[in-house]
Formats: sequence, C-alpha cells, structure tokens
Amino acid sequence: MLEIKGITVSICPGAVSLASSLLVLAALTQAPLRAADPPPTMPYQDVALIGKERDPVAVGATAISILRTYFWRDWMPVVAKPGPDGGSPLRGRLQFWVDNTRGPATSIAVKIHLMDEKGRTHPVSIRVEPNYRVFSPEVMDQFQAGDLATREKLMGEYRLIWDGTLEAGEARVVEFGFSDGPYLPARSRVRVEVTWTEDQGRTVLMRTPASFINRTD
Repeated sequence: MLEIKGITVSICPGAVSLASSLLVLAALTQAPLRAADPPPTMPYQDVALIGKERDPVAVGATAISILRTYFWRDWMPVVAKPGPDGGSPLRGRLQFWVDNTRGPATSIAVKIHLMDEKGRTHPVSIRVEPNYRVFSPEVMDQFQAGDLATREKLMGEYRLIWDGTLEAGEARVVEFGFSDGPYLPARSRVRVEVTWTEDQGRTVLMRTPASFINRTD
C-alpha cells in the first residue's frame, strides 16, 4: 500500500510487471511529453470536452486541465465480481495535464469522488497509473535493458507513479484509475469531482464533463 497525499494506492508486484511490459511497448511509439510540449487533446471515446468544462483551473501557480476520461463495464465471458446484471464493477480512467511551469516546487493532494447522473456519490479506490512518457528515449532504453534493481531505481528517480510532488517548472500528464465502482447501467452518465489542494492550503474543485458508461462484450 502506498499513501500519496490523500490517495491510497494498492500495488500488486505481478500486476505492475505485466502492466509495465504492455505500457513500455505502447510508449515506444510516442515521443516523451516534456514541459514544453502541448498537452494531448484527443479524448478516449465519447467524453464531450467542450466549453468551460475543459478550461484549466488554477491551484496556486499550478494550472490543471482535463485531458481524457473514460468509464466502462465489462460483460466478457469471464467477469470478476459480476453484478446482478452479469457485468463487472464500473471501471474508469481519468487523465489530467498538471502544469507547474510558472511555479515553484510544490506538492498537491488529490481527492476524487464519483457521481452518477442522479447526483449520488459512490466510493471508489483510486490508484495512480504509471506514466512512461516521463522517460526520454535514452532513459527508456536503460529501463528496458536494465535488471529489476535498475528499473526500480529509474521508476523512483523519474516518479513513474506520481507521488503528488511537482518540481519548479515541471509539467506532466497524471492519470488515475479505478476498477471497483458501482454497478451502474451501461450508457448512463457519470462524472467525477476532483479536489486539488496545494501545500499552502489553497484548494480548487474541478468537475469533469458527464460521460457515458461504455459496455464491452
């Protein structure tokens, strides 16, 4: 278990190893995302990133924008913890651009609440997803060729799994996920409310656009 400024993250070594193999392969096809790069804007599938809901919010000197949200439930032949309708618990991915290029070193605490289309709040266990785009091509080569100790060192040095801290002038993609959401109907809508609090106590609330719950069969 890892406590990250208000987020409890469960890490299974075997799962991280498998996820690492898949994500490293995907990362090889993309240039690393540096502070000077514009953030990506293409949503995963159906989220309507329009109007002021997409505008960045500021907490202290840090600007935070919604990049992507995606929610789904699974009806594949084998489903872990199926609900009354045979589908999986709700799963989600939330991706943000956290831009501290004009600010000093800081740390940010995050609290996330899931809301259904009737305004009801549902508890979910949020985890921080690994972000291999913080690696330069050279560091990625070291990571791929290295042994377990080398990989763990690089993961810590580059904060592959974001720990809530930001260096002066740093900007990065931060992605959260969950897989233990409620058994809400597919094609109904959900959104999340994200509270960002920086180390001086300033707080801002961000609401993502309402998104459909997708169904995979």
